[in-house]
Amino acid sequence: MVEVRNKRNVSQKEFMKKIRTSQSAIARFKRGNINSTLEYVLWLADAFNT
Repeated sequence: MVEVRNKRNVSQKEFMKKIRTSQSAIARFKRGNINSTLEYVLWLADAFNT
């Protein structure tokens, strides 16, 4: 997630707006405090056409 965001020069704020979530939700995901489902991962991939 961070790698894709950085490669595309997208700020964290722009990223949050694009995937319609909060900074705290992203932080929990990055720390591993959220059990990501395949649906969630596919949703993130779709947001960045990856």
